[in-house]
Amino acid sequence: MGINYTKIKRVTKKIDAILSLIFLIIGIIGFVGIFYGYIILNNLRITEFLVVPVQNIMAKTSNDPLVDSIVDSCNITNSSIKKIRCVENYFDEYYFYNKRVTFDAKDLFNNGGDCKSSVYVAKKILDGLNIKSSLKTLDGHEILIIDFQDGFIIFSNGEFEWNLYEGDTNE
Repeated sequence: MGINYTKIKRVTKKIDAILSLIFLIIGIIGFVGIFYGYIILNNLRITEFLVVPVQNIMAKTSNDPLVDSIVDSCNITNSSIKKIRCVENYFDEYYFYNKRVTFDAKDLFNNGGDCKSSVYVAKKILDGLNIKSSLKTLDGHEILIIDFQDGFIIFSNGEFEWNLYEGDTNE
C-alpha cells in the first residue's frame, strides 16, 4: 500500500477550486459592502449615487446665457402650464433633430441635436423655472418626464406630450 499521488492531486485540485470560489465570494461581498458603506456614509440614496454621471453632464449646461434668457422670458407667470407652454414654443420654433450631441442651448437651437441634447437643455430650463422633471432612458433613448400639479408631460426630441388630469384645462 503506497501513497496514491493521483488521488491526492485530484483532491488538491478540488480544494483549490473551492478556495478560489470562497475568495471570489468574499471579494464580491467586500466590494458590495464598501459600495453601500460609501453611500451610507455620504447620506446618499442609490439613485443619487447612480445619477452623479448625469449631473456631471448637466453641469456642462450651467451658466448658459440662452438658458437664462429663456428662463427669464418664461418666468412671467405663476402658472406651471403657461411656463411649460412658453418653453414648448421655443422648442417648436428653434429645435430640430439631428444626430449630434450638444449641451449648449444656442448650439442646440442653431444646429440641432439628438434626443439627449434636447432633454438636457429642456431640463436645465425647467429647473430654472422650478418645474420638477426627471430624466429617463428607454432602450438608449432619452426622455424627460415633467411633473406638475395639473398633470405630467413626456418630452422627447423636442415634442411635448401633454397628459392633464381630468377636470384641468389646457391653457
